Amino acid sequence: MKPLRTGRAVGRNLGPQAVDLLRWTLATVLILPQACLLGMTFPLLSAGLLASGIGVMAAVGLPGTIELARATNRALVASLG
Repeated sequence: MKPLRTGRAVGRNLGPQAVDLLRWTLATVLILPQACLLGMTFPLLSAGLLASGIGVMAAVGLPGTIELARATNRALVASLG
């Protein structure tokens, strides 16, 4: 593999370690924001689901919650196929 050029104005070649550092830095800069956002949304969704599950369970009891989950799953499967 040819060394990465730093630019036409500078005209120097980067060594393989510098190229690796540049690649890892670029990958980190591109991936880190999405990873942080995904990491923040998961706990929010989990907390909302937990709260709604407890609310449903208080309203209809454990058997009713299981039946509601089964009906919801069947409706989702029916909508896909």
